Amino acid sequence: MEEDSTYNKVEIVIGCHIEDAVTFWAQTINKAKEILKISSGLAEICPHAIPVFGNPDFNKIYGGCFSEDKCWYRCKILQVINDEKCQVLYIDYGNSEALRRSEIVEIPENLQFPGVAKKYKLWGLQISANIDLNQFDRGKIFLNSLIFEKEMKITHKSVHRDGTIVAHAECGLLDVGEEMVKKGFVELRKSPIKNKFMDTKMDFFLYKNAKTSTPRSAINALASTRVTGSFGDRFLSERNENNSIDRISSNQRMPDVTLEKVREDQRLVEEIKKLKEENGTFKKENSVLSHRCEILESALQKLASDMEKEKKASKESLDCMENRLLTYVGTTMRKLAISFEKLKEMRQNHAAAHLGEDLLETANRVTKEQLVVPQSMETLEKLWADYNNYQQEIRHCKDVDEIQSLILQRNELQHKLYKAVEEFIVEVDNLPLSERLETLKKLQGSLEVAYGQINEAENSEVFEEFFEWKNARLEKFSRVRNATDASLQNLELSFSKIIQELDEKDKKIMLNMYSVVMWKILQEQDLINTVNQKYLESCKFKHQIVEWLDITPNTDDLLLIKKRMKNMKAQLRWKLVEKNNLEETDNYSKSEMVEIKEKISVLQDNIFQEIYKEQEEYEKLIHLVQKVFPELPFLHPEAEILKYMGSGGLIVSLERDLLNAEPMKELGIKHPVMCSTVQGQKVLLKGYIVDINIETQIIERAVKYHKVWKELREKSCLMQTMFLLLCKSDPMVYLMIPYYAGANLGTLQLMAPLSVPETLKVMKGVACGLCVLHKADIIHGSLHKNNVFALNREQGIVGDFDFTKSESKRALSGSMTLNGLSLISPELRKGQPPSPASDMYAFGCLLYWLLIGKQEIKTNRDGIPQIDGLATDDKVKSLLSRLLCYDNQMTAEQVLNADCLLSPDVISVPLESEGTEYVPGEQTSENDVCDERLDNKSEQEYP
Repeated sequence: MEEDSTYNKVEIVIGCHIEDAVTFWAQTINKAKEILKISSGLAEICPHAIPVFGNPDFNKIYGGCFSEDKCWYRCKILQVINDEKCQVLYIDYGNSEALRRSEIVEIPENLQFPGVAKKYKLWGLQISANIDLNQFDRGKIFLNSLIFEKEMKITHKSVHRDGTIVAHAECGLLDVGEEMVKKGFVELRKSPIKNKFMDTKMDFFLYKNAKTSTPRSAINALASTRVTGSFGDRFLSERNENNSIDRISSNQRMPDVTLEKVREDQRLVEEIKKLKEENGTFKKENSVLSHRCEILESALQKLASDMEKEKKASKESLDCMENRLLTYVGTTMRKLAISFEKLKEMRQNHAAAHLGEDLLETANRVTKEQLVVPQSMETLEKLWADYNNYQQEIRHCKDVDEIQSLILQRNELQHKLYKAVEEFIVEVDNLPLSERLETLKKLQGSLEVAYGQINEAENSEVFEEFFEWKNARLEKFSRVRNATDASLQNLELSFSKIIQELDEKDKKIMLNMYSVVMWKILQEQDLINTVNQKYLESCKFKHQIVEWLDITPNTDDLLLIKKRMKNMKAQLRWKLVEKNNLEETDNYSKSEMVEIKEKISVLQDNIFQEIYKEQEEYEKLIHLVQKVFPELPFLHPEAEILKYMGSGGLIVSLERDLLNAEPMKELGIKHPVMCSTVQGQKVLLKGYIVDINIETQIIERAVKYHKVWKELREKSCLMQTMFLLLCKSDPMVYLMIPYYAGANLGTLQLMAPLSVPETLKVMKGVACGLCVLHKADIIHGSLHKNNVFALNREQGIVGDFDFTKSESKRALSGSMTLNGLSLISPELRKGQPPSPASDMYAFGCLLYWLLIGKQEIKTNRDGIPQIDGLATDDKVKSLLSRLLCYDNQMTAEQVLNADCLLSPDVISVPLESEGTEYVPGEQTSENDVCDERLDNKSEQEYP
């Protein structure tokens, strides 16, 4: 019944995999959310799931890691290739591949449901039996170009036993099957016509036999066993037959209860009535088939009669041929002469040969139908150039009177440009750009298939040369045609000259013509692309400028925010004074102190909210400065727009004492370090003593680092630099960073050492951070155990560095040692300047230190660690050997692609936006760690 219920069913699908020229897989268009849900679930479950061991269940659904994108998809195992690999089918997409057993994992029951993708076969088509491999691949590629990742309208025709749906497919206005037949990749299926009458009769006998051996309650089940199919093929539903047998056994075990029997009899009467109706239908079909049989018998008799007539005519013809045998040669020669005359006449009537017609037609279409440049485009480009010149003059002008004059001229030109943009958009909207571009692409594709690669034409008179060559070839054909009446020998010689391969001169003429035509096609395509690009830019400009045509932006909102911040700072200072005065009194109310602290906390949070609003307003103004109004910084110097642009929003005007920070002496040995809480997040304030000479350098280094972090944020795996506070009262600058308590490697290894998998995950994040810095031309130079953090024991973070020191001073500082192991690379010891390679050497030493644990560090005479006795994986040893060497160290990007860091277990978790605090274990307290730092003076500096 499945085929009857789905016959002519229509659904919209998207092609996802092609098997051959008639078979493909597709997904229903409304399954997108379901596929996304499956992918999300698999991404969470599969990395931690159990791999398949032993004999797999071929009916069960597993999770498989696709080799191309390393993502997880649902699959079924088709075949066990060997102990290591299995052939799997991705049931939601239709493609298959061989996977290692470690890449096939168990998935829960909530994901054990049928696949989203279905297998389809084009209705009425088949692949030719004598097709070669090349033609087979071309058919597959052509079907892929028609339907892959495109919407199709599918009309069901039948369903095979294996679930394959035979259907009619339409993609837009194209009939997919018809296109495949046109291209010659498939042919119409030639199915023998079966005798429907015999099938119906067999079904009737099957029903009779079942009726005599089963109780009446099973009649309905047997009657539901219908004859279904398509193209004359019919089969019995085995599933319904099995269900009927089960019902027979069940009814035989039922007790003989009167009420149940009455109900059963009533139901049987209704079923018998339905069967009678179906029997009547079968009788009608039988009558129709009998009538067809009579027609076929009549046709057979007619064919037999015609055959007798043909035999008689053949016999007469044979007799006639025997009589004419003596004159056969003469008759044949006369017929040959007549044939030559007909050939001559036919060639004269069709004098226009098709040699080079495709090139000629394409040349006409390219030259005569060529699009011209829009008239408004030249005016628009001139106005746009003038507009950009005015913007540059305004941007570099420093005189007030002159800049006002330039602004007036710019605004006047802005209105003209706006009108020109509107005219250009209207004109382009009326041009058939997309249709012309599609035509040119088709012409280009057809010529490339016929003539191959483009060669540069040797002269500009290619069209004239091509026409002369074509006329010469036609004259040659004409001479050959005229020579056919001379003799058969002359015909053979002339024809052999025509059909031979084109000589070099002919090829040169045709290829020159082809190159010029293709050059014109490409030239017009470039013009269309230029017009389209200018159209998009014009639309974008129109959208941006329409709001500011008659008004100029101001900085009132920004100044209002600054004013609110100033008032809040004054209130906060007053509250801090009240708090200090209250603390100095002997007897003060704790509730009053709590109330003041709460107000201080609220004021601090409000100030930072205003700082974030100020940054948003600055970003809006910067966008206007860069796109439309370059004069804003000059007209509104009080807004300090250029200062904000230079610092990237890092520098804020906020005194350190307003944050109510507490000193942390255990962290600040060389520089003062204080801890505070900002909007519920713990932060550190690192203080640097500065003077006029180095303040600019500190700000430049900090701003450069901050811009790198700001571009990628958490994905950069770098310590966030939140704000740079410039103090007015003392020569200090304070850098605000998040506080990751107890999460640096020095503390972790002392309290709860990382395992090998955790170490690889953390160091992968560190390599990512170094890769980001090196791409921005920043050398860290201060990579040690107290300046690398492991959040949640998984995410590696590279800490910031001392912005008061240069790269060389940072790299040679006393903190670059690790339990006696020097983190300074050999080339730095020889006096060479710091480089990305020196950072990677320190990275290798840290990785070695984490892997060796509490074992003694052994080094060579040159100070390089020995890795031969290290008990770890060979891949990790290989990575260490390439990091801990004199030269040719691996780059950070190469480390990220190392085999030991690409395994599924080494997956870094995303960094959370809020501050993360590490909760120390019970083995050692953080105070003990601080004592250990104080004992080791070479490792005292906090990052």
